[in-house]
Amino acid sequence: AIQDPGMEEVREVLQRRSRMDGRMPAELVAGLAALGPDSVPTLYGLVTGRGLEALVGEGWQPAAWKCRPEEIPALSAQALERAPMRAVIEHLARALDDEPTDQERLVILRILAGQGSAEGLDLVWRSASELGDLELGRPSVNRALREALVSILRRDRQSWTILEKRFEKLEPAACLALVEAIGAAGQARGMELLARSFTRGSPAPEHIAEAMAELELACPWTLAGRTMEHCSPWLTSRASAECARAARLAGRLHALEALPTLIELASHVDGLVRRCAVDALRTMAGLPLDFDADAGAWSGWYERELTWKEERWEPLLETLVSDRTGPANEALRELAAHPLFRHEMARTVAESLCEQPRAVALSACTELERLGSRWALPGLVSALEDAQPELRAAARRALCALTGETRELSVEPWRALIDS
Repeated sequence: AIQDPGMEEVREVLQRRSRMDGRMPAELVAGLAALGPDSVPTLYGLVTGRGLEALVGEGWQPAAWKCRPEEIPALSAQALERAPMRAVIEHLARALDDEPTDQERLVILRILAGQGSAEGLDLVWRSASELGDLELGRPSVNRALREALVSILRRDRQSWTILEKRFEKLEPAACLALVEAIGAAGQARGMELLARSFTRGSPAPEHIAEAMAELELACPWTLAGRTMEHCSPWLTSRASAECARAARLAGRLHALEALPTLIELASHVDGLVRRCAVDALRTMAGLPLDFDADAGAWSGWYERELTWKEERWEPLLETLVSDRTGPANEALRELAAHPLFRHEMARTVAESLCEQPRAVALSACTELERLGSRWALPGLVSALEDAQPELRAAARRALCALTGETRELSVEPWRALIDS
């Protein structure tokens, strides 16, 4: 039961001292979190809704409070995310002992996601086990479990050591959620766990392949080619669904080594395989979805692209780092006009930013942002060490755009991202 002293402390934070006393939600969350370990049971009761009536009383007076009653559970949940970790973990363990409802288990998973601590993993697995495979099949439940795992994997490196020991002992639904979480977490070390799972054949290989692809796309400078290492045999499979799946993955991953096979599949007798192969080719070529061509036309296009690369690639890269701004800008434009090699271009151009004429380097950062290739990240991070503030600022803008994250204009926080 919620104790009165804890309730009084919460009231102190949420009630107005005067008519002019008002605070933003972030300040209320900070105030609740600062109440310390003893407030954790009270806050948890408010998150579940059980303590809300006792807190606000029968005679609710809006002018006396800094928030509405319906906002209090969410504020309390955010406070628990910032409350002392050990106190939160211990209370959630006791809550699970009390046989909570499935809805309360989802609340527990969301709080564990907010804490993002490896010490919460046992409670995550316990919640998953008690929910059961049938309940974990529901999208909202699966999402809560996956988000808790992603948060912990991203924020606590010790979680990987724990997972490596538990991975093969999980129930099927929990194992699938973990595979999806590893893909979404964007940590390169997760590929080894996925590879082990692929070899073991559990969960289904198609689910593991999707997670592999997501992870490879997040860290291509480290993981390029790892997904197709396992999935390339599917390209020649007699099972149409398997072949089509591999073609789609090859296009998503921009797997240039699979391109000749994709061209062959563009005239496959099976409509699904043919459509997936053509879609993959269009994606890699940077062509619109209504572009239509037969295998012969695709072969001709590929030969022209290979010839261009053989003849023009090296001279263009040399021009890009020359001291002639005009030709260097023209070289940048020509390189960008060949989407088939956009990831290789992104990596190479980003790595040479500090050698390019200053005006060209600034244009290159904009072009890299437009290309949207994460291959550019290591080079852009290195450019943050350049002496020119304009280039550092442009590199940071490109990094923010490519990652969706906002970090300081310094090397260390961005280096931590690419070294994960």
